[in-house]
Parts: sequence; C-alpha cells; structure tokens
Amino acid sequence: MTLMGYTMRLVRWQPLSGSRIPSVLLVAVFLYLLLPSCQKERNEFGIEFIPEGERQAVVTEGVDALDISTKVVKSDAGRVRSFSSFSLGEMNDATYGRTACALYTEFFPATTGLEGFTPAMEVESAKLQLRVSGHYGSSQLKLSIYEATYATQKDVDSKIENVPHGNLLGDVIVDGSTETVELVLSKELGTRLARNLVENAYSVEKFRSVFQGIYITAKRINSADEGMMLFFNSSDASTGIFVSWKNEKGESKLLKMPMSSKGYRYLSIEHDFTDALVGASVGKPSAEQEQSGVGYLVGDGGTAIVVNFSRFYDEWKSKGTIAIQRAQLLIPLDEGSVLGGDTVTYGLASYTFNGEEYSVVVDETLSTSAYGGLYDYKQKCYVLNITSYVQHLLNERGYPSELYILPASVYFGISRLTVATCHNSKRPARLVVTYTKL
Repeated sequence: MTLMGYTMRLVRWQPLSGSRIPSVLLVAVFLYLLLPSCQKERNEFGIEFIPEGERQAVVTEGVDALDISTKVVKSDAGRVRSFSSFSLGEMNDATYGRTACALYTEFFPATTGLEGFTPAMEVESAKLQLRVSGHYGSSQLKLSIYEATYATQKDVDSKIENVPHGNLLGDVIVDGSTETVELVLSKELGTRLARNLVENAYSVEKFRSVFQGIYITAKRINSADEGMMLFFNSSDASTGIFVSWKNEKGESKLLKMPMSSKGYRYLSIEHDFTDALVGASVGKPSAEQEQSGVGYLVGDGGTAIVVNFSRFYDEWKSKGTIAIQRAQLLIPLDEGSVLGGDTVTYGLASYTFNGEEYSVVVDETLSTSAYGGLYDYKQKCYVLNITSYVQHLLNERGYPSELYILPASVYFGISRLTVATCHNSKRPARLVVTYTKL
C-alpha cells in the first residue's frame, strides 16, 4: 500500500531467532530513524527532487492578491439523500434569512414481530416515534406529518409547500424541551400494514404498494420567533413506527418498523435570503462585497464564498519558475461570530466548479487533519490545504481560477457562518505559500 508517498509491502511475521537478530536490529534502527520524519511536519515536501545546484532557499510568503465574494450556490445540495442524521425545522434571522427542512422517509419492518397474526385480526395501537438527539434554537414548531405518496420521490426539487403528499396523519407541537416526537397513528393504518405483511410474506414491493412512508414539514408557531431546528439520528432504536397487537393467547406483541438503509429518504432544504444580510450581500457587485471584508457561508444549497485567484496568478507567474511545496488558505471567523455558538459547522471544503457540477479539491500530500478544512484553535481560523490546486493553477493553462468554499456539518440544513475575507480590517483571510525558486 502507499502512504504519504512511501510504498509499503506487507510480509509474514517470523519468530525471532538467534540467526536473525542482526537483521531485526537493522530494521529497528531503520524504523527509529524513519518515524520522526513521518511525525514531523514536512515544510519542504518535494525539495529532495530538485538538484542541489539548482536549489534556492525555501520561502514562505503571505499572499493578499485574492478576491473573495459570496455567491448563491446553484446545485442539488439542498436535496440530501442517504443520510444517517437529519434535521427538521424552520429558522429565520436577520443575518442568514429563512432555512426550512422537511423530511421524506420510508419505513421497513423487521422480519419478526407478527408470528401468530392473522388477516382477521386487528392491532391494538400504532404510533410514530422520532427520538431527538439535539436542537438549535428553542422556539415552538408545528410538525405536520403526512402519509407520503410515490409522487414525493419524483418531485424532490419542488418547493416544500408544493411537494405532493397523502393524507394528514396529525400535527405535533415541539419546543426546545422535546426529547421524542410522538404521534399516535390510527388503528386502521396499523392493521392495514400488519395484514399486508402477513398476506405477502414480508414482501418489500407489496408493502410499498400500501405504504410509501411519511412526509414531515415544520413551521414556526410564531412567525416573529427565530424558530428551531431539531436533530435526529435515523439509526436510533427508538425511532420508527411501532404497532402493538395481541395474539390468540392474549399476549402483547410488538411490530417494529425502523428507518432502514433499504428505505428511500431525502431531506428537502429551503433557503430564503430576502431581507437578510446574506441577500443584501449577494445582490452587490463582487468588488463591493470584497471591500466589506466579510463573506457568508450557508450550507446545503445556500451560499459559498468564491475565492478568485486571477490576480494571484498574474503576480506569481511573473516570479519565474518556482516549485510549490505548500499552499494554505487561512480563513478566520468574522469578529462577533462564535465557534459552536452561532457557528455550527466543524469544517470547510474547497471545490472547483465547471458550470454544472462541483469537484472537491483533494490534496495528495495531505499529512495532517489540521489542513483538511477543520478549525485550527491555535491559529484561530479554518485551514485548507490547497497545495495541489495552486500547483495545477500555475502550471496548467485554462485551469479554473475560482475556488468555491462551502461549509460542512454533522447535521444537514444548519451549516452557516460569517467569515473574514482578505479585506477584513481585524483578521483578514490569507493564502500562505511555501515555495522554492528554481
């Protein structure tokens, strides 16, 4: 296998013997010498390939010749599929505008739980449970829970309010103290599901013909409130549909239908930046945005900050032939933004965009997670290793000169932060390049 540029071959372990002690000692000495170099940060990666006589001093230089502005992201990122954790809610504030999350999911029963049930029987009760794993904000929400239809799957790009759905199963009021969202379902629905499973030997396709899942929307009770976002984990054992029934002996039985990996599910995420600072920013020319010194990041189909390297390219091409060892993009939070408070994102990611799709920038020389877009508490900024991007930019004609920076979060729909750009008067964003002139 290959690790950090080194190729390693796995060999069978052999017991130590007197005749092999010298070889083992040599291996031990080799590892002793190698390990410190693996652990140590390599500021001069690649310089060993430059002939001695052609090397000049390694230079680390800060770069201010960047233009950074906020743009609305036109992508499918607002429609999330195959997730393990999800959000439900609606929030609105003066900075980031309105964000709303709605859920569609299927439920699939376990292959046990109906032993002894016959089509002539009826269930005792049925309920939907969603275990809350966390929340952001605390204002009351009304969750409207519908029986879904197949049309829901086909219209994933519709506005939440226009997505087709079936009958309303009920409404649930929640707030910051809610630990479990629970809705009592009709005995008729529970009986319909149980009978279908028994009659069709737990056939998934037959089950889908009578129950396509649920669709849930969220709305603030008071439109003047900031709202709330509830977080859930789809694999939680207490999340699912639970049907209770009794067998002929009068014994209570339980049929469980969890959110299964077999099920189709998506999260619709809507953003409305009207009357918000984000909306006012993206409506301004790029040059005016750059002078403001701030950029707004809203994840999952919201906004990105776009770093334009055109001026950097013009200036650095005039330096002659250089070998880039490292390029780090340092992006601080804007003054007033608090990590873990109003900034609920653990890292940033960089992408190029060809007009149709985003391609993530991956650096093959990455040697530490601190440069993977995570927040660096010592430097008090997000650090992105974009070494390979800068190398391609300076050496390949026509390579994209814009880099899109998007936020990442454990939970969808709530990634948002205000960052400092290159013209910020307090702590500006900077590109730090380590290079050797040939």
